[in-house]
Amino acid sequence: MRGKLGRREIHIWAVDLFDGGWDAVAKECHERNPRGEPAARSIESRRAHAALSRLLAAYPGSGAQPRPVRRSAMGRPELADADLSFNLSHSHGIALIGFSVAPIGVDVEFIDRLGGDPEELVDAVLHPREVDEWRATITTDRWDRLHRIWVRKEAYAKALGVGLACDFRGFRVEPITAGVLRVVDEERPRCSHMYVHELVAPSGFAAAVCTPIVEPWIKRRTLSPRGTLRWT
Repeated sequence: MRGKLGRREIHIWAVDLFDGGWDAVAKECHERNPRGEPAARSIESRRAHAALSRLLAAYPGSGAQPRPVRRSAMGRPELADADLSFNLSHSHGIALIGFSVAPIGVDVEFIDRLGGDPEELVDAVLHPREVDEWRATITTDRWDRLHRIWVRKEAYAKALGVGLACDFRGFRVEPITAGVLRVVDEERPRCSHMYVHELVAPSGFAAAVCTPIVEPWIKRRTLSPRGTLRWT
Protein backbone atom coordinates (compact mmCIF):
# COMPACT_ATOMS: atom_id res chain seq x y z
CA MET A 1 0.00 0.00 0.00
CA ARG A 2 1.28 3.45 -0.89
CA GLY A 3 1.41 6.55 1.26
CA LYS A 4 -1.26 9.23 0.97
CA LEU A 5 -0.96 12.66 2.52
CA GLY A 6 -3.82 14.99 3.33
CA ARG A 7 -3.41 18.74 2.93
CA ARG A 8 -2.76 19.29 6.66
CA GLU A 9 -1.03 15.97 7.37
CA ILE A 10 2.60 15.43 8.30
CA HIS A 11 4.02 11.92 8.45
CA ILE A 12 6.96 11.48 10.82
CA TRP A 13 8.78 8.16 10.56
CA ALA A 14 11.04 7.08 13.42
CA VAL A 15 13.90 4.72 12.52
CA ASP A 16 16.14 2.69 14.84
CA LEU A 17 19.57 2.99 13.21
CA PHE A 18 21.11 0.47 15.60
CA ASP A 19 19.16 -2.18 13.67
CA GLY A 20 21.74 -3.89 11.43
CA GLY A 21 18.97 -4.93 9.05
CA TRP A 22 19.33 -1.55 7.37
CA ASP A 23 22.73 -2.61 6.01
CA ALA A 24 21.05 -5.06 3.63
CA VAL A 25 18.63 -2.35 2.50
CA ALA A 26 21.56 0.05 1.97
CA LYS A 27 23.34 -2.57 -0.12
CA GLU A 28 20.26 -3.05 -2.30
CA CYS A 29 20.00 0.72 -2.80
CA HIS A 30 23.67 0.91 -3.76
CA GLU A 31 23.29 -1.92 -6.27
CA ARG A 32 20.38 -0.10 -7.91
CA ASN A 33 22.22 3.22 -7.95
CA PRO A 34 26.01 2.75 -7.45
CA ARG A 35 26.74 6.47 -7.91
CA GLY A 36 24.14 7.65 -5.41
CA GLU A 37 25.97 6.73 -2.19
CA PRO A 38 28.93 8.91 -1.09
CA ALA A 39 31.77 6.70 0.10
CA ALA A 40 32.47 8.95 3.08
CA ARG A 41 29.08 8.39 4.70
CA SER A 42 29.08 6.89 8.18
CA ILE A 43 27.28 3.63 8.94
CA GLU A 44 24.53 5.62 10.63
CA SER A 45 24.14 7.91 7.64
CA ARG A 46 24.02 4.99 5.19
CA ARG A 47 21.32 3.31 7.24
CA ALA A 48 19.31 6.52 7.52
CA HIS A 49 19.44 7.11 3.76
CA ALA A 50 18.48 3.49 3.14
CA ALA A 51 15.35 4.09 5.24
CA LEU A 52 14.66 7.27 3.28
CA SER A 53 15.00 5.41 -0.03
CA ARG A 54 12.46 2.83 1.12
CA LEU A 55 10.01 5.56 2.06
CA LEU A 56 10.48 7.53 -1.13
CA ALA A 57 9.37 4.45 -3.04
CA ALA A 58 6.16 4.44 -0.98
CA TYR A 59 5.27 8.04 -1.86
CA PRO A 60 5.16 7.74 -5.66
CA GLY A 61 4.69 10.43 -8.24
CA SER A 62 2.67 8.12 -10.46
CA GLY A 63 2.49 4.44 -11.11
CA ALA A 64 5.00 2.15 -9.45
CA GLN A 65 8.10 4.27 -10.02
CA PRO A 66 9.54 6.36 -7.17
CA ARG A 67 9.92 10.09 -7.74
CA PRO A 68 13.31 11.33 -8.95
CA VAL A 69 15.42 13.15 -6.36
CA ARG A 70 17.48 16.20 -7.31
CA ARG A 71 19.65 18.76 -5.50
CA SER A 72 18.47 22.31 -4.88
CA ALA A 73 20.76 25.30 -5.44
CA MET A 74 21.80 24.99 -1.77
CA GLY A 75 22.54 21.27 -2.18
CA ARG A 76 19.46 20.01 -0.36
CA PRO A 77 17.92 16.77 -1.71
CA GLU A 78 14.37 17.34 -2.94
CA LEU A 79 11.81 15.69 -5.16
CA ALA A 80 11.60 16.77 -8.77
CA ASP A 81 7.84 17.19 -8.29
CA ALA A 82 6.99 20.08 -6.00
CA ASP A 83 3.77 18.71 -4.48
CA LEU A 84 5.53 16.54 -1.88
CA SER A 85 8.34 17.50 0.49
CA PHE A 86 10.56 15.32 2.65
CA ASN A 87 13.30 15.85 5.18
CA LEU A 88 15.69 13.60 7.10
CA SER A 89 17.56 14.04 10.38
CA HIS A 90 19.56 11.55 12.42
CA SER A 91 21.55 11.62 15.64
CA HIS A 92 23.09 8.93 17.87
CA GLY A 93 21.18 5.98 16.41
CA ILE A 94 17.82 7.66 15.79
CA ALA A 95 16.47 8.98 12.51
CA LEU A 96 13.33 11.01 11.88
CA ILE A 97 12.00 11.32 8.35
CA GLY A 98 9.17 13.73 7.60
CA PHE A 99 6.80 13.94 4.62
CA SER A 100 4.30 16.68 3.81
CA VAL A 101 2.63 18.35 0.85
CA ALA A 102 4.00 21.65 2.26
CA PRO A 103 7.66 22.58 2.80
CA ILE A 104 9.02 20.70 5.80
CA GLY A 105 12.10 20.64 7.97
CA VAL A 106 12.83 18.03 10.65
CA ASP A 107 15.59 17.93 13.24
CA VAL A 108 16.52 15.55 16.05
CA GLU A 109 19.51 16.01 18.32
CA PHE A 110 21.09 14.05 21.14
CA ILE A 111 21.36 16.25 24.23
CA ASP A 112 25.03 16.06 25.11
CA ARG A 113 25.18 17.36 28.67
CA LEU A 114 28.92 16.64 28.80
CA GLY A 115 29.72 18.74 25.76
CA GLY A 116 31.43 21.58 27.61
CA ASP A 117 30.14 25.01 28.51
CA PRO A 118 26.88 25.92 26.74
CA GLU A 119 27.80 29.61 27.09
CA GLU A 120 30.27 29.07 24.25
CA LEU A 121 27.39 28.37 21.85
CA VAL A 122 24.75 30.78 23.06
CA ASP A 123 25.98 34.03 21.48
CA ALA A 124 26.67 32.25 18.19
CA VAL A 125 23.28 30.56 17.94
CA LEU A 126 20.59 32.47 19.81
CA HIS A 127 18.72 35.64 18.93
CA PRO A 128 19.28 38.38 21.57
CA ARG A 129 15.80 37.84 23.00
CA GLU A 130 16.43 34.11 23.24
CA VAL A 131 19.73 34.75 25.04
CA ASP A 132 17.89 36.62 27.81
CA GLU A 133 15.31 33.85 28.14
CA TRP A 134 17.99 31.17 28.14
CA ARG A 135 20.02 32.86 30.86
CA ALA A 136 16.87 32.98 33.01
CA THR A 137 16.76 29.16 32.87
CA ILE A 138 18.11 27.36 35.92
CA THR A 139 21.63 26.07 35.38
CA THR A 140 20.77 22.36 35.47
CA ASP A 141 18.27 22.77 32.61
CA ARG A 142 20.39 24.95 30.33
CA TRP A 143 21.74 22.18 28.05
CA ASP A 144 18.23 20.80 27.55
CA ARG A 145 16.84 24.26 26.83
CA LEU A 146 19.63 25.07 24.38
CA HIS A 147 19.06 21.86 22.41
CA ARG A 148 15.30 22.47 22.28
CA ILE A 149 15.93 25.91 20.81
CA TRP A 150 18.53 24.48 18.43
CA VAL A 151 16.23 21.82 16.92
CA ARG A 152 13.50 24.41 16.39
CA LYS A 153 15.90 26.66 14.52
CA GLU A 154 17.51 23.93 12.47
CA ALA A 155 14.08 22.57 11.50
CA TYR A 156 13.21 26.05 10.19
CA ALA A 157 16.51 26.40 8.31
CA LYS A 158 15.98 22.97 6.75
CA ALA A 159 12.41 23.85 5.75
CA LEU A 160 13.83 26.87 3.89
CA GLY A 161 16.46 24.63 2.31
CA VAL A 162 19.42 26.67 3.60
CA GLY A 163 20.52 24.45 6.51
CA LEU A 164 23.51 25.65 8.53
CA ALA A 165 24.19 28.43 6.00
CA CYS A 166 21.46 30.33 7.85
CA ASP A 167 22.53 32.70 10.65
CA PHE A 168 20.60 31.40 13.64
CA ARG A 169 21.09 34.70 15.48
CA GLY A 170 18.95 36.53 12.92
CA PHE A 171 15.63 34.95 13.85
CA ARG A 172 13.79 33.58 16.85
CA VAL A 173 11.10 31.01 17.50
CA GLU A 174 8.45 32.03 20.01
CA PRO A 175 5.28 30.40 21.37
CA ILE A 176 1.91 31.73 20.22
CA THR A 177 -0.41 29.06 21.65
CA ALA A 178 0.07 25.86 23.63
CA GLY A 179 2.26 23.58 21.52
CA VAL A 180 2.57 25.97 18.57
CA LEU A 181 5.60 28.20 17.97
CA ARG A 182 6.00 30.89 15.32
CA VAL A 183 9.18 31.88 13.49
CA VAL A 184 9.99 35.59 13.65
CA ASP A 185 12.64 36.30 11.02
CA GLU A 186 13.59 39.94 10.59
CA GLU A 187 15.91 39.11 7.69
CA ARG A 188 13.25 37.14 5.81
CA PRO A 189 9.87 38.72 6.69
CA ARG A 190 8.10 36.68 4.02
CA CYS A 191 9.16 33.50 5.86
CA SER A 192 7.49 34.47 9.13
CA HIS A 193 4.46 32.39 8.21
CA MET A 194 6.43 29.29 9.28
CA TYR A 195 5.53 27.38 12.44
CA VAL A 196 7.46 24.95 14.60
CA HIS A 197 6.00 22.00 16.48
CA GLU A 198 8.03 20.08 19.03
CA LEU A 199 8.02 16.32 18.57
CA VAL A 200 7.97 13.66 21.25
CA ALA A 201 11.50 12.23 21.36
CA PRO A 202 13.18 9.48 23.39
CA SER A 203 14.71 10.48 26.69
CA GLY A 204 17.92 12.40 26.10
CA PHE A 205 16.86 13.80 22.70
CA ALA A 206 15.11 16.89 21.39
CA ALA A 207 13.16 17.02 18.13
CA ALA A 208 11.03 19.44 16.14
CA VAL A 209 9.33 19.88 12.78
CA CYS A 210 8.82 23.15 10.88
CA THR A 211 6.01 23.79 8.38
CA PRO A 212 3.76 26.59 7.12
CA ILE A 213 0.81 24.60 8.55
CA VAL A 214 -0.35 26.20 11.82
CA GLU A 215 -2.15 23.16 13.19
CA PRO A 216 -0.95 20.08 11.30
CA TRP A 217 -2.19 16.58 11.86
CA ILE A 218 1.07 14.84 12.75
CA LYS A 219 1.05 11.07 12.30
CA ARG A 220 3.91 9.21 13.95
CA ARG A 221 5.02 5.86 12.55
CA THR A 222 7.92 3.47 13.08
CA LEU A 223 9.87 2.04 10.17
CA SER A 224 11.63 -1.33 10.26
CA PRO A 225 13.95 -2.79 7.60
CA ARG A 226 11.93 -5.99 7.76
CA GLY A 227 8.45 -6.58 6.42
CA THR A 228 6.20 -4.30 4.39
CA LEU A 229 5.03 -0.80 5.18
CA ARG A 230 1.70 -0.60 6.95
CA TRP A 231 -0.43 2.52 6.80
CA THR A 232 -3.24 3.63 9.10
